[in-house]
Amino acid sequence: MRRAVYSGPPGQDPSELFDIYPAPRPGHGGFVENTGNPIGTKERRFVHQDGDWHRAVHVWLTHPRTKSIVLQKRSKYKDTNPNKWDVSSAGHITHGDGSSDTAVKEVEEELGLEAGGLPMEYLFTAVSQFSTDRVACNEFQDVYLVELGGEQSDYRFDRMGKTEVSDVSFVPISLLRQRLDEANVDFVARPEQYRKRFFEILRSRYGEV
Repeated sequence: MRRAVYSGPPGQDPSELFDIYPAPRPGHGGFVENTGNPIGTKERRFVHQDGDWHRAVHVWLTHPRTKSIVLQKRSKYKDTNPNKWDVSSAGHITHGDGSSDTAVKEVEEELGLEAGGLPMEYLFTAVSQFSTDRVACNEFQDVYLVELGGEQSDYRFDRMGKTEVSDVSFVPISLLRQRLDEANVDFVARPEQYRKRFFEILRSRYGEV
């Protein structure tokens, strides 16, 4: 049977295919070294309905000289956490795509930056579970860091993907850490283990943040 042509917001196509993976082993501590091999393929709508484990990327863009970080405000069209401030860029790894290629693609699509030449560094893979009355999202999140050079004004984000992102802003890293620690409702929550490891990495590079 032919699939219906999707005409909604990009990144929300319910028929796009995800590889699905075994659940992480007990005692993972919030991180995994390897997700293992996929055990099947399923459409997005069923993955989020059934709570299957799948893969995604997070890309954090920092400006080390000013100890600031890029945040995106998620579009009102997103099926999870609409209208909230979130990681600089993120997206699911679809069937047949790789992690680093997806990271580059998401930065280009969401922020409008030419990401192929950016210094993108893999940090860790986090285990994430999130659910609402409509969605059960269980993810292995490959987390990347991009350290931006030059001036903040060099990065205008005027070509951002407005159907997925409604705003982009530099904020002090210390402000993001504070908002996440206090579980501010305007920000997408991150597990304690994720926050601790991520901000420890930034502190080791930039000093107190």
